Amino acid sequence: AGAIITKIDVSCRAWPLECLLKLETALSRAAPTVQILQIDDIIASLPTDDGFASLGFFNRIFPPSASPKIHTIDLSDNALGTRALLHIPDLLARPGLER
Repeated sequence: AGAIITKIDVSCRAWPLECLLKLETALSRAAPTVQILQIDDIIASLPTDDGFASLGFFNRIFPPSASPKIHTIDLSDNALGTRALLHIPDLLARPGLER
């Protein structure tokens, strides 16, 4: 049995999709036990479409069905607008989300 991961913190770095894809297996394995997802300031320096792709990655890896324990998601400093919210509906649609 491996360690139980309760917090993922990839904040304050630009994460283009090609980099995130290298972490997909590890993040998918951790998703069921994650309670805090810190993805603040990860897209602000990326071109718009690249930032949306990165947000879509987290939306796909951490939907409520795969990560039911998440109660905190930090999306600050990502220059999110209404268009960005279209890329993370599953990430935000979870009961018990505190912030």
